[in-house]
Amino acid sequence: LLYLVQALPGGLQTRFLPIFFRKNGMSLVNLGFYRCLLIPWVFKPLLVTIVDTHFNKRSWLKGSEIIMLFLCIIAANLPAGHNIYLVLVLFLINCTTSVQDIALDGIILESMTPSALVSGNFAQNVGGRVGSMFAGGFFASLIDTVSLKNMFYIMAVLYLGGFFISYALPPPSLRGSLAISGSNTSYTSDGASNDQEDSLTHLSCQYFQLFQTAGTIWMTIFLFFYKMGDSGVTSTFPMFLIDIGHGASHVGMWTSLSGDVFSIIGSTAVGIFTAG
Repeated sequence: LLYLVQALPGGLQTRFLPIFFRKNGMSLVNLGFYRCLLIPWVFKPLLVTIVDTHFNKRSWLKGSEIIMLFLCIIAANLPAGHNIYLVLVLFLINCTTSVQDIALDGIILESMTPSALVSGNFAQNVGGRVGSMFAGGFFASLIDTVSLKNMFYIMAVLYLGGFFISYALPPPSLRGSLAISGSNTSYTSDGASNDQEDSLTHLSCQYFQLFQTAGTIWMTIFLFFYKMGDSGVTSTFPMFLIDIGHGASHVGMWTSLSGDVFSIIGSTAVGIFTAG
């Protein structure tokens, strides 16, 4: 459920809002610049250090849920036609969601044993896809009947539920901790790193070791082209359908909702196959 809530902004920004903006006359050039709002995710490796060395991951998760709640309420009450305010709120949403993603992944790693990580990865993929499908595909299919204001209110309610779920999480000491072989960083019971001064050095060493692993480079290149193609299809194809006269709700239904359904089926099949 937490991964579902965490994926809501991604589905909203990559699936629903481009269709919404194009339907209301935004140019393709401006839609391209709109992608710059995702820049906070590029700096996610640097945010990892901040989350690891300040407070604890559960505090980051709870705080991010509350911030997202208020940002959604603010977005729902923005005056119509003032896109610059919406852009600012969306940028803050991306900053908050990137921190939320780091904190949630860290909590999962600390709370699960190595043998249970496959199930955790399965929950991450499926929960994320369901959240993306809800905020992207489901909202897009209702684009002609439900206002943007009401959609942000729905997201605010979901984030309130996510806050209570995150608040109910037991501490790591009650659920066990994951021992990562080869790691030189130790963690306290609240998930904060004991070796704060060397965190940046440790992070850079981890990335260096990662790229020294056999197969990492070619897999990185493959994923780069895969994600570039996937992003191109999901970004431009719906705009093409709208430009040739298809209704926005139908475009959202077939390009977002149906695509996410098949993605969930694929993730479920891979999870079952890997676990077996």
